[in-house]
Amino acid sequence: MHQSTSTVSPYVPIKSSSNSSKKRNTRSVTLLPPTIINTINKKTQKKFILEFSIHLASSRFARELKSVFPQVEYIERCLVVPTFLKCTHDLVGIGAAIDNEKDEKLEDFVGWGKEICQKLRDRGYWADLTDPCSGYPLIG
Repeated sequence: MHQSTSTVSPYVPIKSSSNSSKKRNTRSVTLLPPTIINTINKKTQKKFILEFSIHLASSRFARELKSVFPQVEYIERCLVVPTFLKCTHDLVGIGAAIDNEKDEKLEDFVGWGKEICQKLRDRGYWADLTDPCSGYPLIG
């Protein structure tokens, strides 16, 4: 499966005790285990299979997010949604069919990610996704 990553942040409140404030979240916390959905690319009307999960970012990952999204407050509460799209070809290879599938999967990911981000933004949350090819934010 081809891996892409979208990043969303609904500012989830985190319970803590007086001692836990000294500890760092060194591991990500899984909030939703891997889930497979059948969805559709609204632009092309083609169906595709997507697997995603939701995680509270580890402190190390939150530092990386801060370098990509410096304007975001409370980045340590950011939720990360890694996504995987089912592919027919090994996308490491070369050739016309592989190039076409790469383009198709990128379009599927970006369409799905932007839709999710817009729904979250409409509800007052910050949300963005990263371009799986460059690592740069797609919405900004």
